[in-house]
Amino acid sequence: MEPYWEGHGATLYHGDAFGILPELRADVVITDEPNPNEFWSPDSVDMYWGRWADLCRIRSLETGLSVKSLHVLVPPHAVVPWLHSVKEFELSALSVWERPDLAWDVMLHFGCDPRMPRIIDHDVRGTDLSFERGVVQLEAVVGAVTNFTDTVLDPFAGSGSILAAAIRSGRRAIGIERDEASCEVIAKRLQ
Repeated sequence: MEPYWEGHGATLYHGDAFGILPELRADVVITDEPNPNEFWSPDSVDMYWGRWADLCRIRSLETGLSVKSLHVLVPPHAVVPWLHSVKEFELSALSVWERPDLAWDVMLHFGCDPRMPRIIDHDVRGTDLSFERGVVQLEAVVGAVTNFTDTVLDPFAGSGSILAAAIRSGRRAIGIERDEASCEVIAKRLQ
């Protein structure tokens, strides 16, 4: 499996997460939910994340390594399907992510005891506005739920915000993105 880009302790793969995940090793998963335009109904979200959770379980059985914890940012309507589909991890906590458009998302924390505030303010001052999520806020998440030796995996890298936050926090990072144009944008942002 050939990386699309590597540098600064990060590796980016271009392709479908389901095809690449079984070959990777990571300690912590931090991600947004997949593109809601592709997985709109509760049944399809449940199927999609259930399939991802199955891959994590299979991978841990085959390699003896498992992801310690999972942290996912979802819109409010996706919380219930998420809780029903990811049964391999126990829900430890949730945080509210305040967005600049006065809406909010929920960050679900599975399999850990996060040391972070329950409300994450999306204050964009001092951040790169081209990133969809504030890198500064994601750095707080990375710092709260990982150790310095951990590798952070984002299987749906999107704009690369989580990878940037992991790098800035001194962690190794792995990203997967199936859209090649997004991979190119991520690679340029991380250089």
